[in-house]
Amino acid sequence: MTTVLLTKTRSGFVNVPASFRIGHHDDGSSSLVSCAEYALPEGYRLAKTTMDEDAIFDASNRYCEIIEHSSGRPKLVSGAREMPVLATVN
Repeated sequence: MTTVLLTKTRSGFVNVPASFRIGHHDDGSSSLVSCAEYALPEGYRLAKTTMDEDAIFDASNRYCEIIEHSSGRPKLVSGAREMPVLATVN
């Protein structure tokens, strides 16, 4: 099982959704919501982009955007039909 550490932050504006970043990011501001380890679905992987940034890619090697699902958990969106919602690792 592949896992990824994600930091969830909020901008403070009501109409702006939470954002997720790969790794632990705590700049000391009050925008930090949580930092947790999540399991990636089968076929998804953590790799570097051409700009040398950490990113998640789907089974077809497409870059995944990480958005907030209505449950508050991270959801992977890559343009594929499947858009998995990640579960925390216990």
